[in-house]
Amino acid sequence: MSDTPVRYFYEQTAFRLHAPDQVSQWLSGAAQDEGLTIRQINYIFCPDDYLLEINRKYLNHDYYTDIITFPLSPKNHPLEADIFISIDRVKENAATLHVNFHTELRRVMIHGLLHLAGYDDHDPEQQKRMRAREDHYISKYTIMIKHKTTFDSFVEMYESTVIPLQQKHPDWIRLDGARAGGNRKVFARFLYRGRRWKIHSDTHISKLTQVYQAFRNNEDPLEIALTSKKKPQAETQIRT
Repeated sequence: MSDTPVRYFYEQTAFRLHAPDQVSQWLSGAAQDEGLTIRQINYIFCPDDYLLEINRKYLNHDYYTDIITFPLSPKNHPLEADIFISIDRVKENAATLHVNFHTELRRVMIHGLLHLAGYDDHDPEQQKRMRAREDHYISKYTIMIKHKTTFDSFVEMYESTVIPLQQKHPDWIRLDGARAGGNRKVFARFLYRGRRWKIHSDTHISKLTQVYQAFRNNEDPLEIALTSKKKPQAETQIRT
């Protein structure tokens, strides 16, 4: 478990956040850029009806919303807050806006943090300023992923690179989009059992999905490849 003061909880939903440690690193960096210190921020993911009830009970609003932020610390103190996010709203808004679900989710998550930093969105000028900051931090997340040379685990690698690729190109069979031919360019690297593994660009996505599902089921689907009986490879790979 990460030592970050950003934590995630789930109420009445099967949804689970992809690459939580990576997202926490991004959110903590954004808070630092805004001159904030986080003591503890809890993101609670839930369905529409759950957040609607909170909206009615605490804010006297009788409508669906994608996010509600509750600051819990005094002004000019380290941040403490509960941020509730409706996964149903995020999914519907992403479909309506024709954007990637994970990108829209990150926008909503950073939106809540920016509210804690003092940004509002009550009028067009405030909305424009808020949107600009959201875009800025979403771009920083993309750059962070792009420049990460080795992921800490297969699961982190898969959730950070393969899932977004599948969403963007659902008809692709391989990571490079081709249907045949060799492509030994390295797509990504990850750590496993103390060694660095590599994924080539001609790897079939279905193969990686099988490995990912096995890890999620607490199985250990990979075996360290050996160049000889005495010496293991410094870098191993998943066979296609």
